[in-house]
Amino acid sequence: MLVKQTQKVHFFHQNSNVVIKESLVYSNCILFFGSHLAKPKVIDANLCTDPLIISSTNVIRNWRKKDEEKLKDQLEVLKYLCVSITTSKTVLKYYQYFIQNQNEYISSMSVDKFETISLKVSKIQVDIVFEVLLSGFKNQNSKTHKKCAKLIEKILPNMNKEQLNSNFKRLMETLHNKEVTICDTCANTLVAILIKLGNEQLDHISNDDKIVQRLFKQLLIRCDKLQLGNIFQTLIDKLISNKEENVNLLHWKLCNISMQLDETHADITFNCLIRCLKHKKRRVRKFGIELLVKMPMKWQKQVDIFFKRLINRISEDKNDNVRYLCAQAIQRLLQLQRE
Repeated sequence: MLVKQTQKVHFFHQNSNVVIKESLVYSNCILFFGSHLAKPKVIDANLCTDPLIISSTNVIRNWRKKDEEKLKDQLEVLKYLCVSITTSKTVLKYYQYFIQNQNEYISSMSVDKFETISLKVSKIQVDIVFEVLLSGFKNQNSKTHKKCAKLIEKILPNMNKEQLNSNFKRLMETLHNKEVTICDTCANTLVAILIKLGNEQLDHISNDDKIVQRLFKQLLIRCDKLQLGNIFQTLIDKLISNKEENVNLLHWKLCNISMQLDETHADITFNCLIRCLKHKKRRVRKFGIELLVKMPMKWQKQVDIFFKRLINRISEDKNDNVRYLCAQAIQRLLQLQRE
């Protein structure tokens, strides 16, 4: 049975007295030191941890179902051996190897033990931890895959904006791999990153990626009011700039976000829709009116101005469809006033 030592540990082996300057080590590491040390010495942590890493990994590689407790012990040993930069890199490499193991028990248990390390790393090391967890997405075991996704969400507070942006792209690249299944847990993790990115999320949200499309409704639910307004403004700008190739997807996004807007967004929404009505492209004018018809809000002070705009559009626009949509929009505004 392994015994944890929480202070400096004095190991006695025959006539030797070994002091290891680490906060938490295991007493069985004395097995790896000879009896030739006559005087107390301070040992480099690598001398202690390297043999233990080798021992632990050999046990895990040769694991059989009857050795469950032994496996737990060895994984427990590994997670306490990150006592220097050198040993940390070695331990993380082995954890990555075990998390990719197709034996569900080994990979799942490895993620559980790895959580202790992942939540304590510095901002410098968090990218390495992210890569270790990302490797678990390629594991065919859904349990391991989901655990890795959940753990990535837990380490997000340790990332700065640059790391969040970079790791979001890495995660998207991984999920585009046909061998990787996108589950609800993955979606939650992606949304969590986008929320933390704030305004820097807009470039990701406005593209026509199929994964982002799948996340869009979930993202809107978790956005605050300021983020909703910014997303709406960005998408309207994209519509008016006439540079969007996938117009149908852009319309779909705008319709979905319009359902989440409330009276606090009245000014920005009104100004955006007025811009649409003034646009030289008929499809933009038409969509602006369609969007208004679908909006479940009262325009309050802006409604009179909007009535005038719609009436002017009915008399000026030569397109029957646009005139009809303007009439529908007026009818909708009247309904909203009565509600």
